[in-house]
Amino acid sequence: MSRMYAMKRANGQFFTILPNRIALWTNQDLLEISRAHNRELDLYQQVLITDRLSKEIKDQFTIQGNCIVWSVEPKTSQALLTEGRLLDWAEVEKLRNQPDPEPAKDESPKVRATIQEFQFT
Repeated sequence: MSRMYAMKRANGQFFTILPNRIALWTNQDLLEISRAHNRELDLYQQVLITDRLSKEIKDQFTIQGNCIVWSVEPKTSQALLTEGRLLDWAEVEKLRNQPDPEPAKDESPKVRATIQEFQFT
């Protein structure tokens, strides 16, 4: 399952970009880049979007039957929080249900040193 993150204060308030638009990050690396460049995120803690939290977000941010969120995707060195795109809730669920990517396989050959290589003359 792909991991998605939001930022939440101790009082339960989510970090929003636009009015009634919660900000989500599709991976922890993007979240850390945003936190390093945007000091206002220091007031919030990162939270993993679980099934329970997903329902809470959907209930809180649904307007006229649609739940639209802001996917923060920093692309410049300034890592502006406005860099990203709007996602509907169906796309968020699709991203959350994707399998995690497999780790890259090491293509370099495994070489073991022999005892003769360690002998000094």
